Amino acid sequence: GVQTCALPILFTGADPNLSGHPSLSAAELVDKGRERIAADLRGQPAEQANLLAVLAKVYENMGQPLTALPLYEQAAQLEHQLRRPLREAHLLSQLANLLANDGQMEKALAPARLSLSLREQAQPPADALELADAYTTLGWVLNLSAPDEARRLLLQALAIRTERLPPDHLDIAGTLHDLGLLDLSQGHFEADRKSTRLNSSHLVISYAVFCLKKK
Repeated sequence: GVQTCALPILFTGADPNLSGHPSLSAAELVDKGRERIAADLRGQPAEQANLLAVLAKVYENMGQPLTALPLYEQAAQLEHQLRRPLREAHLLSQLANLLANDGQMEKALAPARLSLSLREQAQPPADALELADAYTTLGWVLNLSAPDEARRLLLQALAIRTERLPPDHLDIAGTLHDLGLLDLSQGHFEADRKSTRLNSSHLVISYAVFCLKKK
């Protein structure tokens, strides 16, 4: 996880007695924290990687995914140098998802495949839920270009998540959502209504997306 001892570097500006800028917005504080990482954590790549990942998620949650992209890239590069493959794989998955959500499917493919490869080859082995994350990410990226491979990956992720997670877990809903979008993109909605291998949640989500696309 993130080393909390370094987190104050990002947010000392929140204290007007320390920063001298009590009117700074949250976004401005995050921007200033970003500027300080390289200087204040020079020679500490593990801390840099941790905080770059935190900042990337903050920017993502603030609705600035394009600002988050290079931070995920930098953090993943540092994790690679540190030989921490599972951390690198997680960041690559985050990067691929952001690129795919921005419509940059071709750029998303390499980090998505590398994320899966790192998790499959990890020693000790990656947790099954980490593999499910990689399957889901790559399946989403391949939605349009390789639908058969995408379906196989998403169904693998769904099998793991339904076995390991509560039935109402958000990750299960996310995989079902991706399967629903895949069905719609392939014109399989009516066929899937009659398919016994798909559960009712998948059909409900597929139908909801279908209605939204019709509007």
